[in-house]
Amino acid sequence: YQVFPENLYFSFGIIGGSGVGFSASYGWQAVFNSLGAMMIASEFLGMQGAIYYRMLNNICGALFGYMFFIGISHVIQKINKK
Repeated sequence: YQVFPENLYFSFGIIGGSGVGFSASYGWQAVFNSLGAMMIASEFLGMQGAIYYRMLNNICGALFGYMFFIGISHVIQKINKK
């Protein structure tokens, strides 16, 4: 991102959105979706802020998923003991 001239930044969001539409697998859709989302966020937060915001969201999502897994595991174990 930082090696491209600023007048090309707007095209990254367009490329990201188009890439999502043409991707056949979820993995590539996630890559292009992240690119588009970071371009939108960079308008409000600046690029560094958008990167840190995305990292924070991913960490919070992972922690929430892990806590949900632990909670559901305990519930299932209690149900199976009955």
